[in-house]
Amino acid sequence: MLNKILKTIGLLVGIVVFLLLGMYLFFEKQFDEVVDVFTPVDERSEIEEITLLEPSPSLGYDPLQFNPFSRQRLNQVYESLIRPDMDLNMESALALSWGLINDTTWEFNIRKNVKFHDGSEMDELDVIDSIDKARFDEKSELSEFLSTIKEIRRVEPYKIEIETIKPDPLLLQRLSTVYVYKMNDETAGYVGTGPFVWGKDSSDKNISLSRFDDYWGGGSSFKIANIRVETDKYKRFDVLNNGGADVLSYVPYDLADQIDLAEFDLVSVPSLEVQFLIFNFESEVFDDVEARRALKSVLDTDEFTGYIGEYAHPVKQFVSSGVFGYNPDIEDPVYDSSLVGEVEELNGYEVNVILPEGLDVLGEFLTDSFDEVGLGVYIQYVKSEYLVETLTKADFDIAFLGFKSELGDSSDFLKSLAHTSGEEYGQFNFANYSNEQVDSLIGEAELEMNVGNRLDLLQEAMSVLVEDDVYGIPLFEYDTLFASAKWVDFEPRIDGFIYINEL
Repeated sequence: MLNKILKTIGLLVGIVVFLLLGMYLFFEKQFDEVVDVFTPVDERSEIEEITLLEPSPSLGYDPLQFNPFSRQRLNQVYESLIRPDMDLNMESALALSWGLINDTTWEFNIRKNVKFHDGSEMDELDVIDSIDKARFDEKSELSEFLSTIKEIRRVEPYKIEIETIKPDPLLLQRLSTVYVYKMNDETAGYVGTGPFVWGKDSSDKNISLSRFDDYWGGGSSFKIANIRVETDKYKRFDVLNNGGADVLSYVPYDLADQIDLAEFDLVSVPSLEVQFLIFNFESEVFDDVEARRALKSVLDTDEFTGYIGEYAHPVKQFVSSGVFGYNPDIEDPVYDSSLVGEVEELNGYEVNVILPEGLDVLGEFLTDSFDEVGLGVYIQYVKSEYLVETLTKADFDIAFLGFKSELGDSSDFLKSLAHTSGEEYGQFNFANYSNEQVDSLIGEAELEMNVGNRLDLLQEAMSVLVEDDVYGIPLFEYDTLFASAKWVDFEPRIDGFIYINEL
């Protein structure tokens, strides 16, 4: 339930600055080094078949869509120029190498001898065409995301240049979301270059993939890969424990103890999702920083995190530790319930709190915590689909939000939830927060191409937000859980994706 709510918020924010992960950029003007990170199939043991079990159906095979559950399937068939590795660094895929010519011009060397699934050879023109479709096609869910691109130019065979409107330190992350594909005239279907091809009997809930033996990276050790969908969590466990799947993604926290540990390993990895409370800076009380700091001090968030389960971990800022821009120097919050008595405005005040439906445990915690210091609390539970609409009205003192840093970069949080432009707030700045210093830091980071300098800017902005202005109250982050059969060589990625050819 929590996951569903948080994904709703995360997806909304992600419309502006979406997917995939990755944080460190390659800025040297060098194009000679080639690093292949794929193991040839003849060096791996061959297994006939593997089945993945997932909670959400596919939305089709269109490479221009951006739904993360669909991209779990699409990643097996289509590829991008670059992609995030296990540590969220950008690695080579269809681009052999890349670098900056100047602050707004990137050069990419395209991999040769790559075949589409119809047998035709991919070249630089296919790359340009694919990026342009992602930019301009009316059905593309990536167009706004790629709006910083000014022009794509063919330089020579297997070499292109991409010019941006302004310096864009996140261009590589943006390009990692763009699949290279073509239309097959005979089948009128989409054709990719990935290690698997779509099976003829695939549907939205049961997808069959066949190994592409001409894959440039050597292919997979599996001849057949199945992706099975079961939306009911209890049925998913029945399927898994009865031998109907080899890997289960997004294991529900409340059912994790039902995994058959004799047959499966329960594997976890910290997610990129953080859950927190925000203050309304236009509240009659919480427009005062001392009132915000005092209220934050009466919440023992460590106690609350321990209460909600072993897979939750307390956080002290609004992005997780795996995100670029995380500031390790921000100190842990100080729990001191006596501080609330030092703020006259809080005496006898009833705190108006908005929570998504289903977060009763958080509501109870807030009620008990405030009651201990003589504060009243009124909690309004809102259906998740109406949460954004409700928060936009700004009729609250405190509200719950969840955020997933889809780019693995804190700028997406800062720009969407803490930035102002003139008198206009960021798209999801429900806190009505405004600080010229933070705006300036965000603006500088948006154009800064030096990784070290950019990190300093983002960390300073987060420090101001958390420590100086007390934007809100960081609560917790969850692990992402997977179950995998003991024979599967499975290592979870922090972005939650599973690449079958890596298993």
